Amino acid sequence: MSSLISGTNNVFEGLMNPEFQIFGFLMGIVYYLELVNWFYAVKHVDVSVASMITTPTPVITMAFVLFILKESIELYQIIAMIIVFLSLYGLLWSGREKHHKK
Repeated sequence: MSSLISGTNNVFEGLMNPEFQIFGFLMGIVYYLELVNWFYAVKHVDVSVASMITTPTPVITMAFVLFILKESIELYQIIAMIIVFLSLYGLLWSGREKHHKK
């Protein structure tokens, strides 16, 4: 039981760390800006086109891992990235077809 209580204290101390609080605040700002952009996009364009704002997030994360953290990428991750790009292309294509029919 005492290890559970000391573990809780460690978590609390970590949350009180000023570096963690600054990082959390900055991540909150980034998330807020992403939501503002998302709702602005949905207000002015089709949802299929607006979803392209959030769809590339896994690809951006993989690029971050590869170039900044110098981690390796597995084959299944590359296949998933290709699927994301094909999905983006499909969304763009369907949006163009919809506008051409009008």
